[in-house]
Amino acid sequence: MLLICHSMAYFTYDSIIEIYYGTDDFLTNMHHVVVVVSTCFFFFNKFGGYEYIGKVSGINEFSTPSYG
Repeated sequence: MLLICHSMAYFTYDSIIEIYYGTDDFLTNMHHVVVVVSTCFFFFNKFGGYEYIGKVSGINEFSTPSYG
């Protein structure tokens, strides 16, 4: 829950700062919208949260290093 709240706060702050200074563009805004919406979904979902932590951390089945 701490990671989800921190991520929501960061992306909200980052969005406001970029819009305020005029450094935002379409792709950045869409990136922030997708992250905030998915964060809201996981914040209000009482089951799990592992998937969100995996995506934020960059750990998923496609990015795990192969040892061997």
